[in-house]
Amino acid sequence: MSSAPCELLEQHGILLLVPHQHKKEAYRQLLAAEAMKQDFLEAAGVLQERQIPFVPIKGLMLAHLLYGDYAVRGSSDIDLAIPLEYHEQAIGSLTQAGNTHSRSAYQHKTVEVLTCRKNGTTLELHFALSTAELFSGFAAEFWQDQDEVVFEGRAFACLSKEVHLIYLMIHLARHMEELRAVWIEDVRRFLVKFGPALDWDRFLDLARKHRLANVLLLTMTYCNRVFLDFGQTVCFPREVVDEIRRRQTLHGRMIYRYLLPRLESHAMTSWSRRIFSFSLIEDWHERMFLIKEFLLRRLLGKA
Repeated sequence: MSSAPCELLEQHGILLLVPHQHKKEAYRQLLAAEAMKQDFLEAAGVLQERQIPFVPIKGLMLAHLLYGDYAVRGSSDIDLAIPLEYHEQAIGSLTQAGNTHSRSAYQHKTVEVLTCRKNGTTLELHFALSTAELFSGFAAEFWQDQDEVVFEGRAFACLSKEVHLIYLMIHLARHMEELRAVWIEDVRRFLVKFGPALDWDRFLDLARKHRLANVLLLTMTYCNRVFLDFGQTVCFPREVVDEIRRRQTLHGRMIYRYLLPRLESHAMTSWSRRIFSFSLIEDWHERMFLIKEFLLRRLLGKA
């Protein structure tokens, strides 16, 4: 029985995963999940009717896949990945259906935010993997060799297992400074449920093809340490970790030697966060884009 305050359990997305006495808040999360499900199904129906490809990421579908119930994993919004070429069509279709498109601080054509017509759930349309570190090469894998999942009696496309795991790892690494417990639990449950079926050779091929050694090694070593500390039997295979480590760049190792103490002590500054982003992506075209955006925001006084 947890004695942690309700706010902490909610913040880490584990309110319904840990026994506690906060019944009212538990019922509130169940109600919010039901409202979110209705909004998700309605938005998905609009996109499917217009033949706009999308895949749900995180949120309800991940809870359905890994937790056996879409309501138990804490989630605050609906996240859908959509190919960039459908940017205008997706926004137009959803706004015509009564959803409200909001102005946001996200960079143009990376993430667009809408408010759902029926229950007011926030709906984020992701046209890039991240607003800072685009990972555009890897994001193209979202539309290759997709799996299918049935949710509430309807079939939806979802990420292939290897792509899905790498996406969860990238997401966790990007938010390493402000981690939520549920993101680590997502990775643990994914390894428990799909580990025997994962094609680790394809995983390594994707890491090599998209130069993901830095970001994946950070997540692997961090999660393995947490799993060990909490007595879990699951972990990333040693041979996979070793192979990723062999592929890490020299400058990647040097940057992490500088950054990790700052991450652990919560002493990251605006400058060190940019270095962190720079280290996560290894594509020089996207690194130059990141530098340009950072300098532009500096000049405008927004960085």
